[in-house]
Amino acid sequence: MRVTILAVLTFLAAVFAGVAGQEILATITPSGGKAEAVVEDKNFTKLTPEAESTFYLKYGRHSDPNSSGDQQIIATNLQAARCRELNRRVQLAVLAQVRTEFAVAVTPQAVATVRGFYHQHSMPLELEQKILTALSDVVDKRQDPTTVYEKELANTGFPLRVWQLNVEQAQTSAGRATLTAYIRNAASTQPIPQAKWDELALSIATDEAVEKYLSSQDSQFESDLADLRKSFHLPEDQIRSNITALGMTRLKTGPTYNEIQHVLTVWKNFWKEQTAKVSVVTAPGSYLQACTE
Repeated sequence: MRVTILAVLTFLAAVFAGVAGQEILATITPSGGKAEAVVEDKNFTKLTPEAESTFYLKYGRHSDPNSSGDQQIIATNLQAARCRELNRRVQLAVLAQVRTEFAVAVTPQAVATVRGFYHQHSMPLELEQKILTALSDVVDKRQDPTTVYEKELANTGFPLRVWQLNVEQAQTSAGRATLTAYIRNAASTQPIPQAKWDELALSIATDEAVEKYLSSQDSQFESDLADLRKSFHLPEDQIRSNITALGMTRLKTGPTYNEIQHVLTVWKNFWKEQTAKVSVVTAPGSYLQACTE
């Protein structure tokens, strides 16, 4: 993020103009985009009780924190949460700017295609249970992963490579919890609101536009991404954000690891560069001021 004289002037103009009588905490201005005034709303005010809850959960105290040390811990948690909220808004501004620059749009047909794809490839509840049982056999009962796969999953069509990655991720309690939640969510039968389908289709279209641009700039990126889709059995129209999930694997060596790292590095650098183009100016004395210092 950067701060320029123009950004400061933009902030001052926003302050003088006012936003429905609310105090302006900061302004966010994407490169070439329209400045957005950040005002205190529920996303900031709700953070105070959340910071206190974090304190209770961590330290197990049921009465009000009664020491300066306790209050400092809560204050630190609160400030960190406020900065995360500001960063979230910056990222939304970056996303909107990229979509404008690349003219990203979706048609009703594109949304229908996304719905059809996810309904076709959603995980049956029966497969969910088989995967979780197989993971338990490996992690809890110390059975051989290859033997378990051949016995419990091979006939379901579940990819061996994905199973191997799942086993790796499940070796830690945190990794296993994340994976379990993901698998159960993939098998969810809860109806999905239309707005979520629209959002998903727009996300896919955005990833496709960025992917096309990065491929035009880096032939190795294009080649590695194509290889990863083949290795992980990812259909051509599957959501591109899966490359981020691939980067979370515990692979340490080999061609696939190298491809993942290159794709992720190029991808992350692109978004880092876009974020660096955003100007963020905080109001003097605002609790958000410390977030940009």
